[in-house]
Order: sequence, then structure tokens, then C-alpha cells
Amino acid sequence: AILRNVTVTQNVSALSGGVGIVNLPRVQVEIANSIISQNFTTTAKTTPSNLDGRVDVSKFKHNLIGSGSTVRNVSGAIVLEDAPGVNTIPGSNYNLLRNNAPMLNPLADNGGPTPTHSPKTGSDVIDRGSNALARDPLDTNPLTWDLDTDQRGLSYPRLFEIPGAGN
Repeated sequence: AILRNVTVTQNVSALSGGVGIVNLPRVQVEIANSIISQNFTTTAKTTPSNLDGRVDVSKFKHNLIGSGSTVRNVSGAIVLEDAPGVNTIPGSNYNLLRNNAPMLNPLADNGGPTPTHSPKTGSDVIDRGSNALARDPLDTNPLTWDLDTDQRGLSYPRLFEIPGAGN
């Protein structure tokens, strides 16, 4: 399974508020350019539960992941957990870990066919994604795999980081 360029936030469930991944030995999940934060297991929103399961650590990049997460590698060894403070995910993967304050606006009509959470000014998620990962993971043609728009559609082209342009 692939979760790329997604936001999972402000969910509440009795079992797992955020992303619960089946912990089978051959199940691998790629998570990249994604926000998984501010999810809870109780309606009182006191117990964070953001990500639980096996991921492909080599492809776990440019994410903001909230606390209340237990992340395992494909062998089942814990690579990220709040207690006792495990974090063996390579720092070169540009993740923001244990961050429960991604500074997102409420779900709203920001244009396009679906509601979205826009980042607030000063949010840590601004300019943290990777353009190299902003592509359709199922498209193998380099001429068509780049995502030219965000989920809002053709009226909303993606903003690319241009060196020296102040964006």
C-alpha cells in the first residue's frame, strides 16, 4: 500500500484514530509527503493515536507524524515509539516526528471538489514536502508521473520550489 501526499488528521475512533496498518510479516506500507497527526482514540481527545504498523523505512520520507505512534520496520522491529522514546528512523528522511501541532486550518472548502485542510501561516509543513515524491506512485512514465495540480484540480497548479524566488 502507498500513502503519498495525504493528510490524515482530526479523526477519532475507539481503536485507532489515525492510520492502523495490519501487522502481517509481508505487509509493507510506503508513507511519504504526508501528515498523520492530531488523531485520537477517545472522543475526549486525550489519547493520541496516529500511526501503528509496519512501514518501509527506506520510503518513509518527508512526513509529519504525531505522537501516539508505534512504527515498525518490515521485519517487525519498532523504529519509532513514544515510550521509551525509540527513534531509529534515519534523520536523512526529513520527517517531523512526534509533532501534534501541524497548524492546519479546519476542513473547509478551499476550492475544488473536496474539502481540504490548508496549512496556517508558520506551519512546519510548509515547504517540507519533496517534489521528487509528488508524483503518481503507480505511473511508470516519467513524462506523465508528476502531479501538476493538488487535489483541488486544474485551477490549482502545484507550487514548485524555485531557488532564489522566495517561495
